[in-house]
Amino acid sequence: MGLIGLMTGTQLTIDLIPLITNYVRLLAYSVGNAEELHNFVNALEKNLTQPVIDSVFPIEKVQEAFQRFNSGKAFGKVVITF
Repeated sequence: MGLIGLMTGTQLTIDLIPLITNYVRLLAYSVGNAEELHNFVNALEKNLTQPVIDSVFPIEKVQEAFQRFNSGKAFGKVVITF
């Protein structure tokens, strides 16, 4: 289970029993705000930073893309195009 973003504040009421009985692992990530994202994107653009792309697959070959990713042989991003 993953949670990205808090749209309605920081309080969360949740029933823990289903999480415990289903052995759910909940990981929390902290990310920056909109201003920090803007500054990050500007820094990437200013320094001409480009992602490393291992391979590109059309959506019709999505299974092959996931196989490449799961193989552990990919160096960089595995991209799926639509």
